Amino acid sequence: MLKDFVLLFLCFLLQTSLGREFAVLGAAPNFLVIALVFTSSKKGAVDSMIRYGLPLGLMQDFVSSGYFGLGLTVQAVNGFFAGLLLKQTYSENYLSKAGIAALVTLIDGFASLVLLNVYYGGPNIFTHFFFYTVPSALYTGLLMFALLGAGSALKGVFVRTRKAYGV
Repeated sequence: MLKDFVLLFLCFLLQTSLGREFAVLGAAPNFLVIALVFTSSKKGAVDSMIRYGLPLGLMQDFVSSGYFGLGLTVQAVNGFFAGLLLKQTYSENYLSKAGIAALVTLIDGFASLVLLNVYYGGPNIFTHFFFYTVPSALYTGLLMFALLGAGSALKGVFVRTRKAYGV
């Protein structure tokens, strides 16, 4: 559980400090969704929402200069859907986890846009969704797939090394 919160906090720091540095053609990956998918893999929907989504949204609201409560609501919804989708699928498959990360990023973008429009008259939903949220979701899914593959390769190297040296 402690390593889950360390991962959430590190991804939160990465998102808030260097998130825009990873942008390609205006689309940046959502490291918060990646952290939610990594930590929610064995939990249920409500457990993921309460344990991971709410604290992540609260941290996001404390450091953002936007509307307080928006991050809390959206990250709780993200945690719920990440837990729900990971519980319903075969989550050991890298492609399904990457697809879930992309889908949760789409949910994140759509929920943010709807809440901004309903309460504050934000940007045009469809334009922003198709030109920013969809590319961001694809980028997040690809990055999740690459991270899972790199993690598996490193794990294999460590296992083979330990077996070779009899550790």
